[in-house]
Amino acid sequence: MSKASAIILAILVTLLAWLFCSATFITRDSPSYLGVLIFILALGIGVGSYFLFDFLQKRSFASQEKTAHEVLDPALPPGETLLAYVHGFTGPGRTGMVLLFGLLGDALFNAARRKWYYLGITKQYLVLVQVNGKRPTGIQQVVRRNEVGHFAFEASGFKEPRLALQFTVEPVELLVEGNMVKRAKEMDALWHSAA
Repeated sequence: MSKASAIILAILVTLLAWLFCSATFITRDSPSYLGVLIFILALGIGVGSYFLFDFLQKRSFASQEKTAHEVLDPALPPGETLLAYVHGFTGPGRTGMVLLFGLLGDALFNAARRKWYYLGITKQYLVLVQVNGKRPTGIQQVVRRNEVGHFAFEASGFKEPRLALQFTVEPVELLVEGNMVKRAKEMDALWHSAA
């Protein structure tokens, strides 16, 4: 969640808290200072929620980082260090299904058809490990960087952000979302700067 999203969510929480409190506690017979106190209370709830969202995001980031190292480090060749990673999926994207049928429709129709991966790069290798939740499924590819024909981050129009890879055998399009979009852009820049 970006800072702007957290601020917008905190403002919404503030407004909802103020509406709830004002509708519940303020009547025509109440003095006007009660409305100011309720607004200050609602503002406190909103600011508190901003810091809560920020804390949860940092905790989520630390959890992602830990999981990525647990999954990718055992697959790395000896002497290699993970420089960057991204978590994403192959299969049907979310945007169209969510717009047509909502999150529940997407979960019912497409969730089982998606395959989730961690993709990591080192100085000399690209490592792709399929996961089920936080556990590797055993399907992995460790490829030398010079054997990857194409590596590019793509995001345009209504297409979902993706990392397009061309292995020697087959192409892979890894769709990314949330904070992984930023990581995918950084990975693309790192890949091309070291090439």
